[in-house]
Amino acid sequence: MVNIRHVAARAGVSVTSVSNVLNDNKGTVSEEKRRLILQTIEEMGYRPNRRVRQLRKQANLTIAVQIDSTAISSNIWRPTIALDMILLQGIGRQAEERGYHTHILIPEQSRDIEDIYRQVIKENAVDGIVLVGFSSALDDCLIKPLLEELKQCAIPCVTRDTRLYAQGVPYVIYDLSNGINAAAGRLADLGHKRGAYIGTVDRKIINSCPPRFCLFESCLAKHGLSFAEELVFDERTEFDAYRRTLQIIDNDILPTFIVYSSDHLAMTGLEAMHDRGIKVPRDVSLVSIDNAPYAATARVPLATIDQHHLEQGRVLARVLLDQVENKGASAPDITLVRSDFIERDSLGGARGES
Repeated sequence: MVNIRHVAARAGVSVTSVSNVLNDNKGTVSEEKRRLILQTIEEMGYRPNRRVRQLRKQANLTIAVQIDSTAISSNIWRPTIALDMILLQGIGRQAEERGYHTHILIPEQSRDIEDIYRQVIKENAVDGIVLVGFSSALDDCLIKPLLEELKQCAIPCVTRDTRLYAQGVPYVIYDLSNGINAAAGRLADLGHKRGAYIGTVDRKIINSCPPRFCLFESCLAKHGLSFAEELVFDERTEFDAYRRTLQIIDNDILPTFIVYSSDHLAMTGLEAMHDRGIKVPRDVSLVSIDNAPYAATARVPLATIDQHHLEQGRVLARVLLDQVENKGASAPDITLVRSDFIERDSLGGARGES
């Protein structure tokens, strides 16, 4: 079995240097030596004894990840559950790389606050918590005392919930501007001019982050494109996306491109087009947002904006663990994760363009 002495011998450094890297003791080894030691640890598959590290650090070496209790009771989660699992993978990977275990907390319905008190605060078994989000039905007056209690217990937290950010919790969110601007540029390159939009239409700017519809609208304008005003539909369900797509086709007002606000809505749009004999992208191009795992294997692979959910998870864990390991250090108010445009077969040249 590989131990710390084997790692030190392979890397040509002292056991103390390896120990300092494992315990993240700042300033004790050079950056070059640190990278060498980490590479050697990876190559040799060395895993330090967690119990020993717990005693040395006087920490649990465990973080909790809270999931909204409605995840198992509400249909609104169904289309995005795969993306949330990828987010959890990212949190778990980053935690593991830094020597921490991950405890997933999915409360019973409407028991979000009680379960966090019981499993996180009362048990005192975790070093920090990722608050993925609370149901909108949960009143803010219940959330505020919980956050105060976490603070009193010196249990840092991080979130991707705008309501929690408004109460001072460090916030990690995707930045769609890069991906959407790239998509708009490609639509322009391919000769498109006016399109349709089916999905959530929200013009409220939250935490300096414009919603996806507004971003698409402004980025299209930069490239000389626009949504036809009569072809903007504020819809949130797959049924309504299917219905609106059929309406566009049956009324003979099919534009050269349609933007759907999420991949699952675009998937139903694809089905509507298939049912009416519309060919994608020959007759119309589709662009969506999310890059869910099924987007690449759709009937026609979807061109989409990748929000990098795995990276979002890693960043959530990193922001949390930086607080855990640097007591008293303040986390950034907002951390943005860049998006990218993934071009696939659903995007082609505008009809009539050679």
